[in-house]
Amino acid sequence: MKFTLRFLRIATTVLVFASLAACSRKNLPPTMYMSWTVDGTNMKAESHTAAPIGNVIIASGTAKETPTGIYLTLPKSVGTYPAPPSTSVDAATYRVSNSDGTTQDYKSTSGTIVVTSITDKTIVGTFTFTGSDGTVSKNVTNGKFSLNF
Repeated sequence: MKFTLRFLRIATTVLVFASLAACSRKNLPPTMYMSWTVDGTNMKAESHTAAPIGNVIIASGTAKETPTGIYLTLPKSVGTYPAPPSTSVDAATYRVSNSDGTTQDYKSTSGTIVVTSITDKTIVGTFTFTGSDGTVSKNVTNGKFSLNF
């Protein structure tokens, strides 16, 4: 009986350690996020989403601290892209939701979007741009995203 209990303890210990080893960080899904800095103020998206539409991925993130958001049109391939692009599609927009229910869009007039990695389910990259509402400009820097779609 003593032998059996000792054997069970050893076997249980071995199984526990084997189970823990199987749960390595490599098996964890990547953390999804979107963050940026606007005129020196750091923002982090509380909610974010991305969806493929044709040959691009439309991505957005909304910060809770201040009702603001980022909207990006991302190519489906790794590379560095101008913001604004050479098409009529807005590559990057910074949106402020005002207390009266209106919104103010600062569309990119210069900057870059870098797609560093893309799979059939995720897109990762960085962005920086200057956005303008026609009168006022906002500098969006240190933009980062890792999103599922």
